[in-house]
Amino acid sequence: MLSGFLADRYGRRLTCVIFCVLHPLAAVSILSDRIEILYIGRVLAGVALTLLWTVFESWMVTEFKARELHRGSVTLSNTFGIITTSNCIAAILSSVLGQGIVWVSGSRTNPFLAGVV
Repeated sequence: MLSGFLADRYGRRLTCVIFCVLHPLAAVSILSDRIEILYIGRVLAGVALTLLWTVFESWMVTEFKARELHRGSVTLSNTFGIITTSNCIAAILSSVLGQGIVWVSGSRTNPFLAGVV
């Protein structure tokens, strides 16, 4: 609901940029010892992940139709298939990298900081 409101009100592109700001802020919040900051970080992470799983796809569909890509050999279904496969591969590789960071550094917070990069 919030992500739809933001996308409709401010545009899908700007809402995607908002995600790119909120997610690192949420990740950096884990460095705080104050419970208030940790709660705010969790809320920011929730909003950011909601944007990640909704706005990027709707922006993709909007641009696909606006650029009339359906007239060529590219289909929206194939495009989403490639995106989904790429996301799954990135998730697997990121989890392996995150575990490696934990083993090397001994800290469970460092993968969050690596995610900022």
